Amino acid sequence: MDEYIEKDYFKGVNILACKKGEPVYRASYGYAEFKERKMDIDTVFDIASLTKIFTTTAILILITQECISLEHKIIKHLKFNNIEVKMKMRDITIKQLLCHNSGLIPWYPFYTKKTMEFEDILDIVLQKNPIEVNKVQYSDINFILLGKIIENVVGETLNAAMENLVFNPLELKNTRYYPGNKNIAATEYGNRIERNMVLDRKLLFENFRSEDSPIVGEVNDGNCFYYFNGVSGHAGIFSTLEDINVLCNLYLNNGKYNNYILIDEHLVNQSMIDYGGGRGLGWQISELFPNGVGHTGFTGTSIYIRPKD
Repeated sequence: MDEYIEKDYFKGVNILACKKGEPVYRASYGYAEFKERKMDIDTVFDIASLTKIFTTTAILILITQECISLEHKIIKHLKFNNIEVKMKMRDITIKQLLCHNSGLIPWYPFYTKKTMEFEDILDIVLQKNPIEVNKVQYSDINFILLGKIIENVVGETLNAAMENLVFNPLELKNTRYYPGNKNIAATEYGNRIERNMVLDRKLLFENFRSEDSPIVGEVNDGNCFYYFNGVSGHAGIFSTLEDINVLCNLYLNNGKYNNYILIDEHLVNQSMIDYGGGRGLGWQISELFPNGVGHTGFTGTSIYIRPKD
């Protein structure tokens, strides 16, 4: 780690490795904010797409509670006013969203059309990029839709629903959408990569954050920050290694936390099956995660779990 920090691959890193729920190695290297604050084991991270595993967890909890089903068509739980969008998405299931084989495109900068309703932007996206049925492609849009399903099923904002379904039952101390003024790791100077992604699509957005100072305590993801006000199913959650460990152990303990069943054991097992293209229910299965499953996040975060043999 010191060698890679010296080569400027990254400024700082936190590592936690656990066996049977107990830490066997933990360490902090470098800085949380560019030589201004040292990294420590309690540093809070913008976990980026690891948010998708929290969203998956909420969906699996709702399935366990028999509120929804993997095979439910998403239009059962999403009330689209735009008839064209409803017709084009009528056959997509919750399982397809989780497995990234809905056929929806990977990404679109919704914030370039900030004044428009979400489903009207979806209509534009679907007109230019028709759904490719059963094509496996990792898509933020899948999990944006899952977040909206959670809201509609629970009848609360996604922020409140995630607290009641996942954060509070798992007694997570430092996991939330709005992290407050804590020891938070910086991500990047402005949205430099997304700025180029927008230009590549010949779209326009003039309100990107300044590239003169690091993003600290605000979600890095552009759609989450600029369009969804910091709360979405695909990104936006901040967390620590300790809390992520609790989440991972929920899956390693067959869906139980403190002997209380949050997720049905059968669903836990189903979540780690490769349904095609190295995708389980939320989880990724690939050479990156030998003998197990995992996920990565744009900000440099990653988790990996190996189920018991």
